[in-house]
Amino acid sequence: MDVEKQGMTNNGFNYTLSPEDFMVSSIWSLPIHGRAALGGKISCATTIATSLKNTVVLLHGPIGCAYQRRINPCRGWNPIYDMPCTALSEAETVYGAYDRLLGAITEVYVKYKPELILVISTDVSDQIGDYMDAVREESQVPCEIVVSTLVSCEQDSVFAKRGVSILRNALITQLLENVDADAEFDSDDKSLNITTLAQLPDDGQRCREFVSLVRDMGLHVNGLYFYNNTVDDVKKLPRAFASVVQYATEPWTELLDKKYGMKYVELAPEPRYTSIEYGPYGFDGMDRLLMDIGEVYGIEGRAEEVAAQSRRIAEETLARHLPVLKGKTVSIVGSYTGGYAADLVRHCGMKCELLVLKFRTGTNFDMLLSEDAKKRTEEMWCDFCSKYGSDPEILVEPTQEEELKALKRTKPDLVVPSFASTPAWWYENNGFKTLVSNRLFGYFFRLGYWTVVDVAIEARRALEKPQSSKSLLSMLEYDDEYGGLTRYWADSARVFRHVWYEVV
Repeated sequence: MDVEKQGMTNNGFNYTLSPEDFMVSSIWSLPIHGRAALGGKISCATTIATSLKNTVVLLHGPIGCAYQRRINPCRGWNPIYDMPCTALSEAETVYGAYDRLLGAITEVYVKYKPELILVISTDVSDQIGDYMDAVREESQVPCEIVVSTLVSCEQDSVFAKRGVSILRNALITQLLENVDADAEFDSDDKSLNITTLAQLPDDGQRCREFVSLVRDMGLHVNGLYFYNNTVDDVKKLPRAFASVVQYATEPWTELLDKKYGMKYVELAPEPRYTSIEYGPYGFDGMDRLLMDIGEVYGIEGRAEEVAAQSRRIAEETLARHLPVLKGKTVSIVGSYTGGYAADLVRHCGMKCELLVLKFRTGTNFDMLLSEDAKKRTEEMWCDFCSKYGSDPEILVEPTQEEELKALKRTKPDLVVPSFASTPAWWYENNGFKTLVSNRLFGYFFRLGYWTVVDVAIEARRALEKPQSSKSLLSMLEYDDEYGGLTRYWADSARVFRHVWYEVV
């Protein structure tokens, strides 16, 4: 994707909701998907794969794997209509299915004529032990073939278990294995790659401020990876001098470093989650990110100028909303990250009266934190609130009844729930004005100074609007443990949690 042709400027970056955002809000508000379904290796691998242009995913396994993924895609706003599958039979599961895979590749090419066929294994094909990589040499189709066997997802790594790292490694290493940076194209020592961790609707819009900041520093954006990329886009990835990445510890980053001399700016460097203010978010976080980029390119002075000017403009706009927010009290429902709630406290002058920490939210992160980690998270929140003049009452994993009693006791002006916790309508129905977190969906994947302004605008809107009437979603019967899920889907969440974290 040629980002440079989009004509971005550094003026008026107040984030406005697009039709795709409203679609996300409605889909993810439903007490079904994204929390009760297992975000496993196949689902996350297909999430990346379906972000590529002219690419077809071919699942090598039983037909049930493809069926389940079609009815329950990771991105509810982007259903997967075509999910070819080798549909292994019982006999092929026992004796091998290599010939079936070769034939399926040919059938997929004849039907779809893609630029890339991405072969993804399932648990069954992993157990058979078919030598899947050989199909890249033996297949006669005139398109690229990338094979991603996901058996190694079972290592002790959440990122790998989800298939994100495994798929990305296979995609980049196999497409670039025959690409010589000197022979194929001229490298650009002023060019930068931006890689995304999650594929949200219109990542181009969500990255537009960051892209503009990069351009103001005198650099060029080689591409956004992975967002609407073609095979040729991926092959041009080494043209850039450096890449902004979430983590610089994946095998593909080592490949680009050793083969092409790629430099990296890491969004989440080690040690991670050391404070609530960790990460490239808020004004200070963006200052650090731009200075890190400037250091890599040797333009620290220009980076400092761009950061100071951009921050000043955003702070001037933010000041127009502060009289409505400053001094107002909030109840924050959080976990091990701060997010937009932290911006309301540190940048908008709001006071946290009640802090509710919920680690069991019905997502696949349920069982990731040990008791020591939860205690440390509580301490980080306490340090953060104290730093900005708040001394909240703290509840850790309360029941809904306990939380409601605390809310009635503290009477906050605004409740700020996290995206995966109890939904906004529950607080509204109980008489508390609430910031609708779905309107800030993707906050953690937007980089820029105007994210703080957008949070302030949403908080002001929530404070000034009339109290909501009883919503349709509130008429359903919800689970006591997972307040945002109906009983049926909460049972599904418990099954996945038990199998994924407690049995295996």
